[in-house]
Amino acid sequence: MINKLTGEPVSEEMQSVLKRLANGENVPEAEIGQLKEIREANSCLGNGVPTVKLKDREGIQNGVYNRLQKSGSAVTDDSGHVSLTGEIRREKRLDIVIGLPASGKSSALVEPISEMYHSRIIDSDEAKKLLPEYNDGWGAGIVHKESQLIADRQFKAALRNGENITYPRVGGDCDELTDIIAAVKKQGYSVYIHFNELDRNKALGRMINRFLETGRYIKPELVTKYGNGISATYETLKNRSELVDGFSKWNNDVPLGCRPKLIEYSGSCEDLATALKPTLTERLQQAETNCRVLRAKIDEVNDILRENPDLSQMYVQRRNEHRQSKGLTHKPKPPHK
Repeated sequence: MINKLTGEPVSEEMQSVLKRLANGENVPEAEIGQLKEIREANSCLGNGVPTVKLKDREGIQNGVYNRLQKSGSAVTDDSGHVSLTGEIRREKRLDIVIGLPASGKSSALVEPISEMYHSRIIDSDEAKKLLPEYNDGWGAGIVHKESQLIADRQFKAALRNGENITYPRVGGDCDELTDIIAAVKKQGYSVYIHFNELDRNKALGRMINRFLETGRYIKPELVTKYGNGISATYETLKNRSELVDGFSKWNNDVPLGCRPKLIEYSGSCEDLATALKPTLTERLQQAETNCRVLRAKIDEVNDILRENPDLSQMYVQRRNEHRQSKGLTHKPKPPHK
């Protein structure tokens, strides 16, 4: 693998970390921060004055806002390409999608929900990309606050118009989301919460792989800092029936391009659960992936046993004892005719 940023091969240390993350192993943030590729990326980050503090930004903010307001709901063409060119309905529906950065919220849930309910996607990350200082992500930190202001302005405008909204958030701050939902309910909206779950290590591995392949960088601590906070937010909100009209939980630990796995949903989200049900092709692809992972694990164990005869003998003895205790002893083969 080649590092997009430098054009150099990825270090052995980085390859080892990526393999551990892919296996779901916990890799300390400090260890990741010492990797050569991460140190190089951090040296490129913009560390200037936050753009929200600069003078004469009104014209730039208005320009970004107006460009975003021209977008419609998500539409998927026959080739699978998604564009924001669809109708936006005014049915006062808000779908909040929470999950870790780099967990695949947009393709897994945000875009399909927007397409299904003809809703406007309001995402501060999209506002960031249109600000000049964003610089392909290297200035994401200094445009963070300003992009939030623009997204907040979009959100308020959509509420005034009664538009359907799909609202991706990380979800680490339950109190903040609760306040938003309470305010929206007062305006007659129905509210649904959807959790795009992905293991912290898998999300971190995806983020680093994406950086190495495309040059798009997110600081690792933006993935690691949330802990179990997002899951706690979901569990809290789904039980607030006076605020939330429906909920669904999905696991996005699936092959690239496949739909997320449905974990649970309320009856009011049954139409969404049905629409996002994996196709037969996707189910077969997932089964093939699971088989490859299992085969790799078996090969790894066999390699260890071959290198350690005493351990191998102990394993065979315990395996035979287990089989006998479960009545799984081999039956004699019938004689050949």
